[in-house]
Amino acid sequence: MQHFFLALAAASLTFHSCSALAQSGGAPEEIQRIADASKCSKLREAPRAFFRGMALVFAKAVCRPESKIVQIASSISSTPISTKNAKDAASVFDAEFRSLKIANSPDKATMLRHTYLILTGLAFRESSGHYCKGRYTSQGYSKSYQAEAGPFQTSWGAHKSDKSLEPLFRSYQSDESGCLLGVFKENVTCKKMDLKNWNSEHARDLSGVQWQALTKRCPAFAVEYASVVLRKNGGAYGEFGPIKCFVGTQSPKIQRSCQKLRIYPVCDEMYAQIQTYLQKNVAACDNF
Repeated sequence: MQHFFLALAAASLTFHSCSALAQSGGAPEEIQRIADASKCSKLREAPRAFFRGMALVFAKAVCRPESKIVQIASSISSTPISTKNAKDAASVFDAEFRSLKIANSPDKATMLRHTYLILTGLAFRESSGHYCKGRYTSQGYSKSYQAEAGPFQTSWGAHKSDKSLEPLFRSYQSDESGCLLGVFKENVTCKKMDLKNWNSEHARDLSGVQWQALTKRCPAFAVEYASVVLRKNGGAYGEFGPIKCFVGTQSPKIQRSCQKLRIYPVCDEMYAQIQTYLQKNVAACDNF
Protein backbone atom coordinates (compact mmCIF):
# COMPACT_ATOMS: atom_id res chain seq x y z
CA MET A 1 0.00 0.00 0.00
CA GLN A 2 2.93 2.34 0.46
CA HIS A 3 2.99 3.40 -3.18
CA PHE A 4 -0.75 3.10 -3.71
CA PHE A 5 -1.36 6.81 -4.27
CA LEU A 6 1.25 7.14 -7.01
CA ALA A 7 0.25 3.89 -8.69
CA LEU A 8 -3.41 4.78 -8.59
CA ALA A 9 -2.84 8.25 -10.02
CA ALA A 10 -0.75 6.93 -12.90
CA ALA A 11 -3.10 4.08 -13.68
CA SER A 12 -6.20 6.28 -13.65
CA LEU A 13 -4.64 8.42 -16.39
CA THR A 14 -3.69 5.53 -18.65
CA PHE A 15 -6.22 2.75 -18.10
CA HIS A 16 -9.41 3.72 -19.91
CA SER A 17 -10.47 0.63 -21.83
CA CYS A 18 -14.17 0.33 -22.64
CA SER A 19 -14.53 -2.89 -20.67
CA ALA A 20 -12.93 -1.39 -17.56
CA LEU A 21 -15.15 1.66 -17.71
CA ALA A 22 -18.20 -0.53 -18.05
CA GLN A 23 -17.21 -2.47 -14.95
CA SER A 24 -16.76 0.75 -12.93
CA GLY A 25 -20.28 2.02 -13.57
CA GLY A 26 -21.50 0.94 -10.14
CA ALA A 27 -18.48 2.11 -8.18
CA PRO A 28 -20.30 4.63 -5.93
CA GLU A 29 -22.92 1.99 -5.13
CA GLU A 30 -20.19 -0.55 -4.33
CA ILE A 31 -18.46 1.95 -2.02
CA GLN A 32 -21.75 2.48 -0.20
CA ARG A 33 -22.25 -1.28 0.07
CA ILE A 34 -18.84 -1.57 1.71
CA ALA A 35 -19.94 1.07 4.23
CA ASP A 36 -23.29 -0.65 4.86
CA ALA A 37 -21.63 -4.02 5.47
CA SER A 38 -18.90 -2.66 7.72
CA LYS A 39 -18.74 -3.15 11.46
CA CYS A 40 -18.15 0.59 11.64
CA SER A 41 -21.70 1.35 10.55
CA LYS A 42 -22.95 -1.32 12.95
CA LEU A 43 -21.68 0.82 15.84
CA ARG A 44 -24.84 2.90 15.40
CA GLU A 45 -23.00 6.02 16.55
CA ALA A 46 -24.41 7.84 13.49
CA PRO A 47 -27.08 7.34 10.82
CA ARG A 48 -26.34 4.95 7.96
CA ALA A 49 -26.30 7.99 5.67
CA PHE A 50 -23.25 9.37 7.46
CA PHE A 51 -21.16 6.24 6.84
CA ARG A 52 -22.25 6.10 3.21
CA GLY A 53 -21.38 9.74 2.68
CA MET A 54 -18.02 9.51 4.43
CA ALA A 55 -17.15 6.45 2.35
CA LEU A 56 -17.83 8.35 -0.88
CA VAL A 57 -15.86 11.44 0.13
CA PHE A 58 -12.99 9.20 1.20
CA ALA A 59 -13.11 7.38 -2.14
CA LYS A 60 -12.87 10.73 -3.91
CA ALA A 61 -9.83 11.61 -1.80
CA VAL A 62 -8.14 8.29 -2.61
CA CYS A 63 -8.75 8.89 -6.31
CA ARG A 64 -7.43 12.46 -6.32
CA PRO A 65 -4.03 12.35 -4.59
CA GLU A 66 -2.93 15.49 -6.47
CA SER A 67 -5.52 17.64 -4.67
CA LYS A 68 -4.05 20.12 -2.20
CA ILE A 69 -6.70 19.12 0.32
CA VAL A 70 -5.76 15.44 0.00
CA GLN A 71 -2.06 16.21 0.18
CA ILE A 72 -2.61 17.82 3.57
CA ALA A 73 -4.92 15.07 4.81
CA SER A 74 -2.40 12.39 3.75
CA SER A 75 0.74 14.13 5.04
CA ILE A 76 2.96 12.45 7.63
CA SER A 77 2.39 13.31 11.28
CA SER A 78 4.07 16.53 12.35
CA THR A 79 6.41 16.73 15.31
CA PRO A 80 6.20 16.31 18.19
CA ILE A 81 4.42 13.01 17.63
CA SER A 82 2.65 13.03 20.96
CA THR A 83 -0.48 14.24 22.72
CA LYS A 84 1.35 17.54 23.22
CA ASN A 85 1.21 18.40 19.52
CA ALA A 86 -0.75 21.63 19.51
CA LYS A 87 -2.12 21.40 15.97
CA ASP A 88 -1.94 17.99 14.30
CA ALA A 89 -4.53 15.42 15.40
CA ALA A 90 -2.64 12.63 13.63
CA SER A 91 0.28 13.21 15.99
CA VAL A 92 -1.98 13.46 19.04
CA PHE A 93 -3.48 10.02 18.39
CA ASP A 94 -0.33 8.21 17.29
CA ALA A 95 0.11 6.42 20.63
CA GLU A 96 -3.59 5.59 20.73
CA PHE A 97 -3.34 3.98 17.30
CA ARG A 98 -0.48 1.84 18.49
CA SER A 99 -2.27 0.83 21.71
CA LEU A 100 -5.14 -0.38 19.52
CA LYS A 101 -2.65 -2.24 17.30
CA ILE A 102 -3.35 0.06 14.35
CA ALA A 103 -0.02 0.76 12.67
CA ASN A 104 0.25 4.50 12.01
CA SER A 105 2.74 4.04 9.17
CA PRO A 106 4.16 7.25 7.61
CA ASP A 107 2.87 6.57 4.10
CA LYS A 108 0.23 8.59 2.30
CA ALA A 109 -2.41 5.87 2.06
CA THR A 110 -2.26 5.16 5.79
CA MET A 111 -2.20 8.82 6.82
CA LEU A 112 -5.20 9.65 4.64
CA ARG A 113 -7.13 6.73 6.10
CA HIS A 114 -6.27 7.74 9.63
CA THR A 115 -7.28 11.35 9.04
CA TYR A 116 -10.73 10.04 8.05
CA LEU A 117 -10.71 7.61 10.96
CA ILE A 118 -10.22 10.49 13.39
CA LEU A 119 -12.87 12.54 11.58
CA THR A 120 -15.33 9.71 11.99
CA GLY A 121 -14.80 9.53 15.74
CA LEU A 122 -15.01 13.31 15.90
CA ALA A 123 -18.40 13.36 14.18
CA PHE A 124 -19.70 10.74 16.61
CA ARG A 125 -18.98 13.14 19.46
CA GLU A 126 -19.76 16.48 17.83
CA SER A 127 -23.00 15.75 16.00
CA SER A 128 -23.82 12.03 16.09
CA GLY A 129 -23.07 12.18 12.38
CA HIS A 130 -25.84 14.64 11.50
CA TYR A 131 -24.75 16.70 8.49
CA CYS A 132 -26.93 19.72 9.30
CA LYS A 133 -25.92 20.30 12.92
CA GLY A 134 -25.83 23.96 13.96
CA ARG A 135 -23.86 25.53 16.77
CA TYR A 136 -24.28 24.56 20.41
CA THR A 137 -26.43 27.41 21.64
CA SER A 138 -25.25 26.89 25.23
CA GLN A 139 -21.86 28.20 24.12
CA GLY A 140 -21.22 31.85 23.37
CA TYR A 141 -19.91 31.47 19.83
CA SER A 142 -22.61 33.37 17.97
CA LYS A 143 -20.43 35.59 15.78
CA SER A 144 -20.38 34.63 12.13
CA TYR A 145 -16.73 33.59 12.12
CA GLN A 146 -17.04 31.68 15.42
CA ALA A 147 -20.34 29.85 15.00
CA GLU A 148 -19.76 26.14 14.54
CA ALA A 149 -21.64 24.12 11.95
CA GLY A 150 -21.81 20.72 10.33
CA PRO A 151 -20.98 17.19 11.47
CA PHE A 152 -17.54 18.15 12.80
CA GLN A 153 -18.49 21.52 14.30
CA THR A 154 -15.82 23.53 12.55
CA SER A 155 -16.04 27.28 12.00
CA TRP A 156 -15.37 29.85 9.32
CA GLY A 157 -12.61 31.31 11.50
CA ALA A 158 -10.77 27.99 11.18
CA HIS A 159 -10.10 28.70 7.50
CA LYS A 160 -7.05 30.64 8.68
CA SER A 161 -5.51 27.27 9.56
CA ASP A 162 -4.40 26.83 5.95
CA LYS A 163 -4.49 28.88 2.77
CA SER A 164 -6.21 26.04 0.89
CA LEU A 165 -9.46 26.41 2.83
CA GLU A 166 -10.88 29.65 1.44
CA PRO A 167 -10.38 28.50 -2.19
CA LEU A 168 -12.06 25.21 -1.26
CA PHE A 169 -15.01 27.16 0.17
CA ARG A 170 -15.32 29.40 -2.87
CA SER A 171 -15.07 26.41 -5.21
CA TYR A 172 -17.96 24.58 -3.58
CA GLN A 173 -19.86 27.85 -3.27
CA SER A 174 -19.76 28.26 -7.04
CA ASP A 175 -20.55 24.62 -7.83
CA GLU A 176 -22.46 22.42 -5.38
CA SER A 177 -22.84 19.48 -7.73
CA GLY A 178 -20.44 17.36 -5.67
CA CYS A 179 -21.98 18.06 -2.26
CA LEU A 180 -23.53 14.59 -1.78
CA LEU A 181 -26.41 16.11 0.14
CA GLY A 182 -28.80 13.43 -1.10
CA VAL A 183 -26.57 10.73 0.41
CA PHE A 184 -25.92 12.37 3.78
CA LYS A 185 -29.52 13.45 4.42
CA GLU A 186 -31.26 10.10 3.88
CA ASN A 187 -33.59 9.53 6.86
CA VAL A 188 -31.95 12.39 8.79
CA THR A 189 -34.14 15.08 10.33
CA CYS A 190 -32.74 18.59 10.80
CA LYS A 191 -33.94 20.67 13.71
CA LYS A 192 -35.17 24.18 13.00
CA MET A 193 -32.58 25.75 15.31
CA ASP A 194 -29.79 23.88 13.53
CA LEU A 195 -30.70 25.62 10.29
CA LYS A 196 -30.14 29.09 11.73
CA ASN A 197 -26.95 30.84 10.59
CA TRP A 198 -25.42 33.21 13.11
CA ASN A 199 -24.12 36.76 12.78
CA SER A 200 -24.48 38.40 16.18
CA GLU A 201 -21.82 40.99 15.32
CA HIS A 202 -23.82 42.06 12.23
CA ALA A 203 -20.77 41.76 10.00
CA ARG A 204 -20.98 43.32 6.56
CA ASP A 205 -18.79 40.60 5.18
CA LEU A 206 -21.21 37.67 5.10
CA SER A 207 -18.60 35.01 4.40
CA GLY A 208 -19.10 33.49 7.84
CA VAL A 209 -22.86 33.29 7.39
CA GLN A 210 -22.45 31.84 3.91
CA TRP A 211 -19.92 29.34 5.24
CA GLN A 212 -22.37 28.10 7.88
CA ALA A 213 -25.11 27.69 5.29
CA LEU A 214 -22.85 25.89 2.81
CA THR A 215 -21.42 23.59 5.48
CA LYS A 216 -24.93 22.43 6.42
CA ARG A 217 -26.17 21.88 2.88
CA CYS A 218 -22.92 20.58 1.36
CA PRO A 219 -21.59 17.78 3.58
CA ALA A 220 -18.84 16.74 1.16
CA PHE A 221 -17.40 20.24 1.57
CA ALA A 222 -17.73 19.93 5.35
CA VAL A 223 -15.69 16.71 5.30
CA GLU A 224 -12.90 18.07 3.11
CA TYR A 225 -12.73 21.32 5.09
CA ALA A 226 -12.55 19.45 8.40
CA SER A 227 -9.87 17.10 7.08
CA VAL A 228 -7.52 20.06 6.68
CA VAL A 229 -8.48 21.73 9.96
CA LEU A 230 -7.92 18.41 11.74
CA ARG A 231 -4.33 18.24 10.49
CA LYS A 232 -3.54 21.95 10.75
CA ASN A 233 -5.47 23.06 13.83
CA GLY A 234 -6.82 19.88 15.41
CA GLY A 235 -4.27 19.14 18.10
CA ALA A 236 -4.06 19.59 21.84
CA TYR A 237 -4.98 23.28 21.64
CA GLY A 238 -6.91 23.28 18.39
CA GLU A 239 -10.41 23.55 17.07
CA PHE A 240 -12.12 20.46 18.45
CA GLY A 241 -13.44 19.95 21.98
CA PRO A 242 -13.46 16.13 21.97
CA ILE A 243 -9.77 16.08 21.00
CA LYS A 244 -8.85 18.56 23.72
CA CYS A 245 -10.92 16.43 26.09
CA PHE A 246 -8.90 13.36 25.05
CA VAL A 247 -5.64 15.19 25.73
CA GLY A 248 -6.88 16.89 28.90
CA THR A 249 -6.45 20.50 27.80
CA GLN A 250 -10.04 21.62 28.31
CA SER A 251 -10.81 23.98 31.14
CA PRO A 252 -11.27 22.12 34.47
CA LYS A 253 -15.02 22.76 34.41
CA ILE A 254 -15.46 21.29 30.91
CA GLN A 255 -12.91 18.52 31.41
CA ARG A 256 -14.92 17.03 34.27
CA SER A 257 -17.84 16.08 32.02
CA CYS A 258 -16.59 16.21 28.43
CA GLN A 259 -16.64 13.23 26.08
CA LYS A 260 -13.30 12.14 24.68
CA LEU A 261 -12.87 11.30 21.04
CA ARG A 262 -12.53 7.56 20.55
CA ILE A 263 -10.72 5.68 17.78
CA TYR A 264 -12.62 2.70 16.39
CA PRO A 265 -10.48 0.02 14.68
CA VAL A 266 -13.53 -1.30 12.79
CA CYS A 267 -13.79 2.07 11.04
CA ASP A 268 -10.15 1.84 10.01
CA GLU A 269 -11.06 -1.53 8.49
CA MET A 270 -13.92 0.06 6.52
CA TYR A 271 -11.68 2.71 4.99
CA ALA A 272 -8.99 0.09 4.26
CA GLN A 273 -11.57 -1.99 2.38
CA ILE A 274 -12.43 1.03 0.25
CA GLN A 275 -8.75 1.60 -0.56
CA THR A 276 -8.38 -2.06 -1.52
CA TYR A 277 -11.45 -1.93 -3.75
CA LEU A 278 -10.14 1.14 -5.58
CA GLN A 279 -6.68 -0.38 -5.90
CA LYS A 280 -8.16 -3.46 -7.57
CA ASN A 281 -10.65 -1.49 -9.68
CA VAL A 282 -8.61 1.46 -10.88
CA ALA A 283 -11.14 2.62 -13.48
CA ALA A 284 -13.67 3.09 -10.65
CA CYS A 285 -11.93 6.40 -9.96
CA ASP A 286 -13.54 7.81 -13.10
CA ASN A 287 -16.69 8.03 -10.97
CA PHE A 288 -15.18 10.36 -8.36
